[in-house]
Amino acid sequence: MNSQLFLAYHEAGHVIIALLNNCYVESCFIGRYEGLATYYQFNNQKSCRNKECQIAFAGYLTELYLHQSLYETSFPTRLKSRSCKDLSKIYYLVKKYQLNKQNIKINTSRKITIYWNDIYLVANALLTQPNLSSEDIEKVLKRSKNKIFWKKRFKLINKKYNKAP
Repeated sequence: MNSQLFLAYHEAGHVIIALLNNCYVESCFIGRYEGLATYYQFNNQKSCRNKECQIAFAGYLTELYLHQSLYETSFPTRLKSRSCKDLSKIYYLVKKYQLNKQNIKINTSRKITIYWNDIYLVANALLTQPNLSSEDIEKVLKRSKNKIFWKKRFKLINKKYNKAP
């Protein structure tokens, strides 16, 4: 099992779900053993807590989806442990803000399925170039089948966060 492949998909999942939730993704990086997607949210209302949980769930759920599509077996516990920080964040937010974890998980899984080809594009870009800037991510997604959607999404996000187009 290629751990770099799973790590790239994990971070790509965070990136796509963050963008779908109108967050500005500054960068995404994968190292030998861990990765990091850096993003910003606009405000701190309860709806943002749901979005934060979706983004945190995205890495784990993307790895789960990839594993099931490749191996058609249950998800190994050792892979779940890589998402430990994300899962801790989810449990904290759910408890503190009384969020519906199951609904968040279902909504995130649905988005991962719908945007799987875009996650694939970002993951493969990360495997080629392990450190992607916001501009790199935008270029990758403008090659997507959903390029019109992404062009509009980046325009909205860049305007919202006062970023140059």
